[in-house]
Amino acid sequence: MKQLVILFGIIIFSAATLKAQDQKHPVEQKYENCMAEGSFTNTANKACLEEQLLDWDLQLNKKYKEVMSFLPTEGTLKNQLRASQRNWLKYYQAECVFIEAKFEGLEGSMYPIIILKEKINILKHRVLELESYANYYEVNN
Repeated sequence: MKQLVILFGIIIFSAATLKAQDQKHPVEQKYENCMAEGSFTNTANKACLEEQLLDWDLQLNKKYKEVMSFLPTEGTLKNQLRASQRNWLKYYQAECVFIEAKFEGLEGSMYPIIILKEKINILKHRVLELESYANYYEVNN
């Protein structure tokens, strides 16, 4: 019986994981819609990516505040998350400087797109981390 319960739990977890992988984040869906509305030029792609970068930044702030709202005012968790976020922002800023320097002086309309995509990937990763924290506290509060 215990093995059956464990097997059932694994099946449910696997199904939930697959479903989550099939669903696009709203920011990604908005980018796809932006691309579908415009022409498939580098200029249109760059404009959609710039909007996506701003959207991920808005999500970053929203999710950070959301996680902070779940944390108790007593204790050190809020201070630890605040310190973590400040350090992450320093990392992000330094990484953006490196990304831009890496492509400095190179000609071509794809380089600004590559730079934007690299910055987006970093922001997206942090937003997804914060979302996982928020989901944890939402379930456990």
